[in-house]
Amino acid sequence: LLLAAITALMHHLVLVNYTETPATGAGWSLSATLLLHTVTPLAVAPDWLLPTAPRTLRLAHIPLWLTAPAAYLGLVLTRGALLSPGSPDRYPYPFLDVDTYGYTGTLTQALALGL
Repeated sequence: LLLAAITALMHHLVLVNYTETPATGAGWSLSATLLLHTVTPLAVAPDWLLPTAPRTLRLAHIPLWLTAPAAYLGLVLTRGALLSPGSPDRYPYPFLDVDTYGYTGTLTQALALGL
């Protein structure tokens, strides 16, 4: 639930420029973005709250929960390293741009945002 909430908040409060007009022909991209960053996080809350049996979530599970975000970060950084500098959309989010922040800055930002 926390990762879904962070995803939605980062997207809507930091990444989206609501004053900008969407590009022509961006319908599928806009639909995918809406589904990924709005609908999915909203759907996670009832899924997490309703079927979860009491006291089944443990702090020992945290490393397992962080596996997917850490793998995604590794994939993004690897992809960025393989693409040539100056490639459009080399990094999917501005705060993961190694060219701007370096690896230390990028990793620091990723950790600060909850990986």
